[in-house]
Amino acid sequence: MKTWSAGILMTFAASAAMAEGADLFELSLEELVQLPITIAAFTPQRTIDAPGTVYVISREDIRRYGWRDLKEILAAIPNLDYFWHWHWLPGGQRGFTGNFAGTLLLIDGHEVQNLLANETFIVNDFPSHTIERVEVLQGPNSTLYGGNAAQGVINVVTRIEAGPEELGDAEFIAGEADTRQFAFNAKRRYGELVLGLAGSAFGSDQDWRELREFAVDTERFSRDPKRDALRNLDPDHYVNRETNRTLNGRLRYGDWYAGVNYRSFTSDKGMEKARTDFGGGDLARRAYTQWFAGRNFAFESGINGFVEAVRLRELNRKWAQINLNRAARTYDEVVSAVEYSEILPSTRTTLKTRWNYSFDAQRSLIAGYDGWRQKMGDSVVLRDRGDGVFQYERTAGWRADKSSSEVNAAFVQYSQQWNPWDDERTLTLVAGLRHHSQSYTNNALLPRVGLVFKPDPDQAFKLTYGEAFRPPTSLEFEGTNDESIESQEMLMWELNHSLQRPLWGGLINHSAALYEMTAVNFYERIFIPGESGSIGRWLTQVSGEHRVRGIEELVQWQGGDWLVSLGGRYLDPDKAEFMGRDYIADVPRLKLKAGIAYQGFAKTSLALFADHWSTTYTLANNVDNTGKEILAVPAWTTLSLNARFGPYAIGDARLHWAVYAENLTDRTYYHANARGTSPIQFQQAPRNFRLQLVVDF
Repeated sequence: MKTWSAGILMTFAASAAMAEGADLFELSLEELVQLPITIAAFTPQRTIDAPGTVYVISREDIRRYGWRDLKEILAAIPNLDYFWHWHWLPGGQRGFTGNFAGTLLLIDGHEVQNLLANETFIVNDFPSHTIERVEVLQGPNSTLYGGNAAQGVINVVTRIEAGPEELGDAEFIAGEADTRQFAFNAKRRYGELVLGLAGSAFGSDQDWRELREFAVDTERFSRDPKRDALRNLDPDHYVNRETNRTLNGRLRYGDWYAGVNYRSFTSDKGMEKARTDFGGGDLARRAYTQWFAGRNFAFESGINGFVEAVRLRELNRKWAQINLNRAARTYDEVVSAVEYSEILPSTRTTLKTRWNYSFDAQRSLIAGYDGWRQKMGDSVVLRDRGDGVFQYERTAGWRADKSSSEVNAAFVQYSQQWNPWDDERTLTLVAGLRHHSQSYTNNALLPRVGLVFKPDPDQAFKLTYGEAFRPPTSLEFEGTNDESIESQEMLMWELNHSLQRPLWGGLINHSAALYEMTAVNFYERIFIPGESGSIGRWLTQVSGEHRVRGIEELVQWQGGDWLVSLGGRYLDPDKAEFMGRDYIADVPRLKLKAGIAYQGFAKTSLALFADHWSTTYTLANNVDNTGKEILAVPAWTTLSLNARFGPYAIGDARLHWAVYAENLTDRTYYHANARGTSPIQFQQAPRNFRLQLVVDF
């Protein structure tokens, strides 16, 4: 850790003598459960009233437990799966895992999927300091959100969007492996004009000794002897760096609004590439720039809505070391060079509108249109022609004819509430339908129906049915001659019970869901041999079905100075088959989450968070490369501790500082690789500490 960390620690210690400020827990659990959310039905409502299962991680939760970024926040969701290979975060929801292609990622309601593969792309570029809350909707919701919401939706609500109109703060973090982060929020009102700006800078070597040693252990890590002989197995040559920058801006004037979301990062591709790199590793850079502008409307007739235009631009570049000596049998025989490849800038331009009409206090109608035009840049590589002149060449198999696409979709949702019992009991119906038309795939008609029965204002029983789909991407057409590919589909039944009421002198907030989700039309890449000695071709085959049944639960209780949370999930998925053996592939059957926080000390709070995953089974290469076997990735439990101090007054400003200990017991644990048989697993961080300083102006 750099020496300036010690200086920050001395500053923290000196601040302890300053004057008192506000309470550590600024909002109680009772206030938090009353916050309106719109993710489930496009209308403001409490989570207990929302059709379906919704989790909300508030700013108070984030600060209390010390979570630094979005991927740490998502660890608190009981039924969200991922595996961190130190480059980006693949995963899924409710027992489905992969590249997060079934989860839709939003920033303040604006879609920020990557354009290349329609994936939720998460690295260390969502700093929690700029987040007001994270809303997670479980299950298929294409009726409201279109494609890529097959497993659920994650909406990151920023502070400059939903925080107070007078806002100013800054955060500094210093941690081991040369980890450092700076983030800020600024928001001001000038009459009808409201301006907001937030940004961050992150950097880390992410090269703990344990990871370097693991990355060159060919039995625990790679199990790929053919390639391992060509690898540089010097642990001191392992690199795992990442740097990123973000900038978010918001402008609102009367009914008009505009904004920008910018993210860029450079990374050495983490552990996943270590098995095939012949030196320091691939260096990748991605950048996403999203501009949006729109206007809200409200008419005397009771109709209100908005019209909005959005433009998203994606840049994807990579510098890779390649082996030029195809006859090499050892690392010493390898002759390597750097190859530059790029997906030329890709863009998506979206027009969306949504209108709401309330017939009366019990009935409402929402209708909307989403349409976009997308243009993918060519996949190119810079190659040596042999005469010392380099030129761009299109990547072999790239389907340029599939690079342009368009979507036209319209949806409607009707909601009605009944109270036939003339007491507090109510029954609410929410029903929606979307027609979705997209290039190179089938049209889709997607229903969603929810019933919410409330025997009293603080308890609800919810029955939901939903359908969703994920359309094919340019990558899935690569190397094929197909003109169209049928979309993947997801079907779900869900029964949820939610409760919010006083208990033992405090308040309990509880949500439990029993569900069944069925995925239809998996995409599988197969090779068709050519006739009469021709090369043949690859194609994407649509086939297969996978079902997951499960139960998930999250309960929170706050009373006095204590807050306790307990969550978990249990899965019963269809099993994969290998060599006559059935096994649950790549996801743990059982996950448990537990948190406890205490703020009874003067200006001090302590919070402990425990995360448990049961044994995970994955398909792996045999050590001697004679075939494959089912490998058990051992169960693990980690503890993380956050000690937070303050606030302390410095003039008109307030200062907080915190010490966070990740993996407090220094447990060696792994995430299974759901994307391939080698590497078979990815080691996670050993025990490490970081310091945080936050100043509110």
